[in-house]
Order: sequence, then structure tokens, then C-alpha cells
Amino acid sequence: PVVDLRILRNRRVWAGSLLAFTLGIAVFGSSSPLPQFTQGSLSYTPTLSGLLFILRAVPIALMTPVAVRLTGKVDPRFMLGAGFAATSLGSYLQARITAPTASFWDFFVPLALTGVGSALLWIPLTVAILGATTPRAGPKAAAFTSLALQLGGSIAVASLAVLLHARESFHSTIIAGNLTPANPVVHQFLEKSPLPLLAQLAYAQSAILAATPPMGWN
Repeated sequence: PVVDLRILRNRRVWAGSLLAFTLGIAVFGSSSPLPQFTQGSLSYTPTLSGLLFILRAVPIALMTPVAVRLTGKVDPRFMLGAGFAATSLGSYLQARITAPTASFWDFFVPLALTGVGSALLWIPLTVAILGATTPRAGPKAAAFTSLALQLGGSIAVASLAVLLHARESFHSTIIAGNLTPANPVVHQFLEKSPLPLLAQLAYAQSAILAATPPMGWN
């Protein structure tokens, strides 16, 4: 079989797969809405939006050799704890970036932290899982861990897409209900600016509100 479920009889394999599943949720979940938010709400160019991922890739490239050297010298549980802490803090800081004037470098610390966290998580996790299996069962364990990572990412991306669409539709309806000719602010705006600009501003505002946590979450 492509994925041999009997490998889950090994406690380290199923525990590591569960951690890989949560890693997929954190990494892919924080990455998937980023281009939509930066290009739609912040008016970044596609190139600038794509360059944001370098802010995560560079720390991963720099930390991976360090994580490899630390593996075997440092308890993997400490490395995994530090990795999840860095990833959680980076995701939290990224979620707080909701201002329409956020610059490219405002994303530096959050994305760098998630990059460092990913390196500290994946290397010791892989070593711990493969070290608990026989050479024959190693490829099966690696395949299942990779599957768990991709599955977590897929669920996170799909769930966030549905959630963001629902919240954007909700806020669009409320904003559109207030953009009527009877509203003196709207009437004054249309005297100086065209209607398409008003629609563009309304869309941008609904996208920002969709990505903003409800009150009480911060």
C-alpha cells in the first residue's frame, strides 16, 4: 500500500504524525491567506507579495544546519517546544497585522519566527521518528509523517478559505447596506470621486475586516 497504517502501532510514529499534522496546520494555514491579504487589502504587487515568502525561507535555510547539529546533543523535546513556541508567536504576530498601511518589513519578524520554528520542528521530529523504526519500516514512517503534514495543511487551507469567504461576504453586506445615496457621507464622496472607487474601497475594507479577529480575540 502507498501508506501502511500498521506503522501507527509504533507510538513515536503516531505521536510524530500528530505533531506533523499540527505543523502543517500552522505553516500552511498562515501562508495561504497571505497573498490574498497583501495583494487585495494592502495593494502589494504580485512580485512583492511573493517576496514575502523569502522572509520565511531564509531563516529555514539558515536554521536547518543548526538544527541538524543540535539533534543528538539537545533533547528533541526542548527543540520541539522551542519550535512550536516560535511558530505560535510568529503566527500570532502575523494575525495582528491588519492595518491597511502595513509595510513589507512589518511581516519580517512574524515570518522569520515561523521559519525558525519550522526548522526546529521538522528536523528533530524526522530524526526522532526514523530513529524509533527499523530500516525497513523507515520509509513507511516517513511517508505517513509527510502525509500527516500535507493533510494538516490541506485542512487548514480549505477551512480558512471557507471562513474568510463567509466573513468577507458578511462584512460586504453590512458595508453595502450603509453605502446608499441617502447617506450624506456617500453623497459627498460621490460628488468628488467616481462610483468604482467607492466600490473598490468597500471591497478592501471588507477584506481587512474579514482578516481581523473579532473583538475580544486580541
